[in-house]
Amino acid sequence: MELNNLIAAMQAEIELSIGCTEIGCAALAAARASELLEGNPDRVQVEASSYLYKNAANVCVPNTRLRGLDAALALGFILQGSQDGLAILQRANPSAEEAAQQYLRAHSFETHIVNDGLPVFIRLTAQRAGHTALVEIAGEHSHFSEIRLDGSPLLIDPPTAAEGNHFAFQGICPREMVEFIIAQDDQAFAFLIDQARINEAAAQTGLTNPGTSFGPRLHHHPRPADAILNAACQAQAQTAAASEARMLGLPVPVAALTGSGNHGITALLGMYSAAQALGASQAQTARALAITVMITIYVKHSTSRLTTFCGCAVAPAAGIAAGCVYLMGGGFETMQQAMQSLIGTFAGMLCDGAKESCAWKVSTAASAAVQFAHLAMQGAYIPDGNGILGYNLLETFDNLGKLNNPGMLETNRVVMEIIHDNLNRKPA
Repeated sequence: MELNNLIAAMQAEIELSIGCTEIGCAALAAARASELLEGNPDRVQVEASSYLYKNAANVCVPNTRLRGLDAALALGFILQGSQDGLAILQRANPSAEEAAQQYLRAHSFETHIVNDGLPVFIRLTAQRAGHTALVEIAGEHSHFSEIRLDGSPLLIDPPTAAEGNHFAFQGICPREMVEFIIAQDDQAFAFLIDQARINEAAAQTGLTNPGTSFGPRLHHHPRPADAILNAACQAQAQTAAASEARMLGLPVPVAALTGSGNHGITALLGMYSAAQALGASQAQTARALAITVMITIYVKHSTSRLTTFCGCAVAPAAGIAAGCVYLMGGGFETMQQAMQSLIGTFAGMLCDGAKESCAWKVSTAASAAVQFAHLAMQGAYIPDGNGILGYNLLETFDNLGKLNNPGMLETNRVVMEIIHDNLNRKPA
């Protein structure tokens, strides 16, 4: 593989996002529909995948006191500006929030959950003044796959390459990728440090904002004298703070990875925090980040963008485990052992939608990844072939894909039922 191709593949998977990615996706679709109609629609029909709906149902909308899919759609109609992509909600303010609330009081959406098809999918059919706009995003959170006005196609771009048919690392095994990354020039992956620092800034907001609690309390624990435990604690506190800030809707831009802000927080900030605590040089940190990002992309290719298990706990956390082994002086065999232990421990952790508890899951997996790297270096790891683990890393990645689909389709349906029931019973 050429270095430029590897860097391009990584950069293509990193995108600035404000708030939960599914909320941003919904607002982006709504903004485009409102632009086409030159104003707020009078009637709206929403079709959304169960995975997108699950993640948007109960999460806070950035810069507002609002939660959920309907609020994100209303704000998208009000704000417009679809050129902002997934950062569209950065422009939300009290005036837009009030306008969105007024709109929601006067309108209701007809929402249908789509249980098959692509995990990342939303289609809006909006009407105003005798005109109808159709806007569909599919495959990727910012990929417009179909746009029509009064039935006339303005854009038809099916997400064939966006969801699984194209894989930048096709035919190259993780071992080869790791060896390639380690062999590169010291400055080759310095751009990833800049992305990690974006997420570090989000963590600082989470550590100082009066509305947060989890991250600050972890951060103020006495730091362990042991270097490994200190690195694990730093990774946990930093990722907790950034994820909590994001899930609470604080106005923090985040470098998202593989379509997920929490994946970006886990991979980039978790690895960066651990590297700093371990005393790694900038060049070592950049290579460790590259290993983490590469592994995250690899796992997500096997499992899909949105999953029934917690993607953060198995994809970016596995990457952190590999990156930490590199920083501790280990080779690929030890990286594989650490990743197998991580996946064998956390593969069963459920994704029950985006909300505050994501910070607890993200940070727990990031902390464990550092510890599992150290344990693998000491010869302690879950053996290959245990449970869902394959006898090599690619087998395990494939098994994760099977576990998600078809294995957990019924689980996802029940999770959706519980979330829907909770929303209907939520106190005013």
